[in-house]
Formats: sequence, C-alpha cells, structure tokens
Amino acid sequence: AGRDQSTPKLTCVNITKEGAMTGSDGYKIMHCETGQEMPIKTFLLPASSASEVIKLIPIHVSEGKGWVHFRSKEKTVLSCRIFEGDVFPDVSNALKVVGVELTFPKTIDDVLDRASVFAKRRHNLDESVVITIEKNRLKIKAKSDTGWIEEETNIRYNDDPLEFSFTPFLLRDILKETHAFILGEKALKFEGAGWEYVAMLRNL
Repeated sequence: AGRDQSTPKLTCVNITKEGAMTGSDGYKIMHCETGQEMPIKTFLLPASSASEVIKLIPIHVSEGKGWVHFRSKEKTVLSCRIFEGDVFPDVSNALKVVGVELTFPKTIDDVLDRASVFAKRRHNLDESVVITIEKNRLKIKAKSDTGWIEEETNIRYNDDPLEFSFTPFLLRDILKETHAFILGEKALKFEGAGWEYVAMLRNL
C-alpha cells in the first residue's frame, strides 16, 4: 500500500470475504491468498493499521459500524477504523506477468542490508531502494538526509537496462522465500505459495 492521501484507497489493504489480501501504491502490488473465507464482508484496512494487526497475530475478526475488531489467542482486542465509500481497483490483469525467469544473486542479501541503513525513515512504508539492472550488473541505491550508498553486484542479464524501486523490509522478506522472478515487458513478478508481488519497471 502507498502513503499518498490523494488516493486513499491505495493507502489501504483490501481484505476480501474470500480471504484474499491486496495492497498497491499504483506502482507495486502485493497479493496474498489465505485460503480461508472471512466471517465478515470485504473491507479496506489502512496500511498503518494492517502493520499493527500483523503484530497481534489475530485468530478472530468481527465487524462493527465503520470498525473491524481483531482478537488474539491471548484475547487482546485491536479495533481498527476501516476506509469506507470507495472500491479497491481490480489488479488481476496487472498480476499476469509473462516473460523470462531471472534470479537475483545471493550477494543481493548483504548489499540490501547495507543499503537499508540509508533508506531508513520514520515509517518503514516510506523507505525505498532503487535497483538498476544492465549489462550483467545489478546496482542498488539508497539515500538519506545524511548520506547515500550505491553498490553493485553481478547478475546474469544482458538486455535493455531497467530500473525499479522496492521497500527494503518487503524485499528482504521476499528473498527469504525466493531469489527467482519473472521479468516481463512492463513489470517483474515474484511469486510463492499463496502470494504474488509485482513491481512496475522504468526503462532507462
């Protein structure tokens, strides 16, 4: 999910009655399938609240008027305002990325850790690193008010140069699952058991 308040629905996570969860800032999409139907109707949960819900590890959810209530195993209840009056966009076509499969090198993990230091912000959703791929080289860049970092590593790629941005903590979690991704004409895609992540490309 994004942080741009001019498009409020893109600052939320769309949680459906069928148990699917989707977040997007207009350039990146995260989609997960829980495989379990929700006991309440589809709703939009602000991303700032969603990050707190994840920490709670809820086992039960119920709805009120303009609110959703999450309860943990320890019976702790977290009540969150939901966003009403708008519909989350259909991202099903954007998730269909067709292309060649590439693999990030194992060295990207350490490079990302170092770059993340310079990407630090008050909220982790505001953090970003820029990744450039060209001529068998992968470059990661990040900057802050006090400095910047730019580091390179090898990758098997010798096509047109491209660039995309990532939220560091999310990319780190993805790399725990897989280093492989599909490179399409306009986007790249990671996928695993029950989840998909798509990032739009910027051609250089």
